[in-house]
Amino acid sequence: MFVVPSRSILKLVGADSLRVLHQLTTNDVRVLQNNQEGVYSGFLNTKGRLLFDAFVIRSQSESEFALDCHSDALETAIGHINKYKLRSKVKLTDVSADYKVLHFTPSFSPDLSSVASTLKQLSPSPSVFACQDTRLAQFGLRAVVPNSATLPSEFVADPSNNYETLRISHGLPEGPADIPIGEALPLNCNLDYLNAINFHKGCYLGQELTARTFYTGAIRRRLVIVEDTSGNTEPLGVCGADVTAEGQKNPVGVLHSVVGSRGLAMIRLDVFGKSTNPIVTIGERQVQLRLPSYLPETVVFDAL
Repeated sequence: MFVVPSRSILKLVGADSLRVLHQLTTNDVRVLQNNQEGVYSGFLNTKGRLLFDAFVIRSQSESEFALDCHSDALETAIGHINKYKLRSKVKLTDVSADYKVLHFTPSFSPDLSSVASTLKQLSPSPSVFACQDTRLAQFGLRAVVPNSATLPSEFVADPSNNYETLRISHGLPEGPADIPIGEALPLNCNLDYLNAINFHKGCYLGQELTARTFYTGAIRRRLVIVEDTSGNTEPLGVCGADVTAEGQKNPVGVLHSVVGSRGLAMIRLDVFGKSTNPIVTIGERQVQLRLPSYLPETVVFDAL
């Protein structure tokens, strides 16, 4: 079990909560009316650029939802939702001080559904929110738990608390470090392969450019994993550092999140044209690129 301290929680309550969320998200949140408990999604501006990513998780009430977003995107999320909810019957509240976010990997328990059930019984009020992390199969369980709730004694946090290491090793973007506010397209950040976009849901804010980019296949850059495999454990560099390649006059990418000798970088896919694990340079340090396991090699061929 990992505690994820970088997250903030917004609570949406009201008869129009689901409708408002559906109009603003890249995913189809109407599935939350059925048995599904949460979805991962992007929120876009009118130009189709990503403002922030978030988990939308329902409680046991039909009109109460938690928005689990990165703390550095909290003010953007509040302003964005308030701007578009207008007079809808939705109350938006920042409850970050009252909740914590927990992540459970399959190694914690072979039956994460029973873990979710246990969590939901801890506190009928305020609500516990829990759902499968839908980004990747078998990545685990996401839970938003009141600070006032007492966890069972067997729910012990991993002493290394290396959730950031875990997500970067899987190539999962989170927050403005990986998704600069108002800059990247959702497909640049791999949201199409992380179950965050429904291309059949109909209109939502920013939908036109997202659909056009998807159907034309014009995605030249994506977030990939960058790592030093030499044994040097020093941090790769700072967020925003240029990534260069031999024979290329201009940088081929930009470094984003970093934990130790591994990070995520937005890279021109033509760099993969000659090698599946090309060598690039950050500062004076040679490092290796690789596609996250969920990205097929066809994304490279489509970009060439």
